[in-house]
Amino acid sequence: MATEIATYGREEREIYDAPDYDSYYGSPRTERLVERFETLLERVDVCSFDVFDTVLQRDGRSELERFGDVAAEFVRRAGREDPELRLSQRTCLSARVLSASTAYQMSPPVKGCREGRFPEIVQNLVASLSLPGDPYERLWREAEFEIEAAQLRGAPFIENLIDLAVARGKTVIFISDMYLPGEDIARLVEACGIGTGKVARIFSSADTVVSKRSGLLYDHVCAELEVAPGKMLHLGDSLEGDFIAAKRRGLEAIHLPVPRALMQKRLESHRSMLAGLAGEDPLPLPIGAPVL
Repeated sequence: MATEIATYGREEREIYDAPDYDSYYGSPRTERLVERFETLLERVDVCSFDVFDTVLQRDGRSELERFGDVAAEFVRRAGREDPELRLSQRTCLSARVLSASTAYQMSPPVKGCREGRFPEIVQNLVASLSLPGDPYERLWREAEFEIEAAQLRGAPFIENLIDLAVARGKTVIFISDMYLPGEDIARLVEACGIGTGKVARIFSSADTVVSKRSGLLYDHVCAELEVAPGKMLHLGDSLEGDFIAAKRRGLEAIHLPVPRALMQKRLESHRSMLAGLAGEDPLPLPIGAPVL
């Protein structure tokens, strides 16, 4: 008999229909979600949280706009390093997107999964701009970290859930499908005001290559922590990676979707960036639009 997986309950629908994060997470409606969390928490030993758009919340900027901001900051820093250097935001943005795409394609597969890794992305990016690795790889890494940290914010509601899990004696971990290694994710979490001292481990697909979406990262985590899948609870925003894949692997899971209105803003941001980049010559880039 096939496993039946329920995707949207009352709480998920209320989050999805909220105009923004605060409208739901700052309201009394969260009481039902907390009760549900506490009920599941009683059954498990490990409580896992997704990072981006869960522990750390993004705003209405699209990924493309964020990379555009990073490119503009890099151009400023590179110009201070060498005033004779002539770089444009458009060129650096296209280099960032194309280098990421190349890194994913060239990544040696592990159990059928591939993952781009930030060090290789930056190395390829700087080389494609015909710049020496020193100091420009460092300048890009610093620019991207600072832009990321400035455009993220720690989620107080999620931090309260983390504290609740710790108070109940549960092992708390973070799991992310992300090109950033775990140590960089830890730095971002700390920069956004959430202490990582209460977090036992941070697992990133950049380190493991296998992903949450494939379900294989959950297998890896359970093996590493020597915990049965049914004794682990995972929370995150991705319906496929954080909920369906987790449930199929035997975990308890709670889906915390990004509000639809916020995703609409990101879609508009993506389209606006593409329109602005077109100019006289279109600039096709291998980066997907946000999905509502």
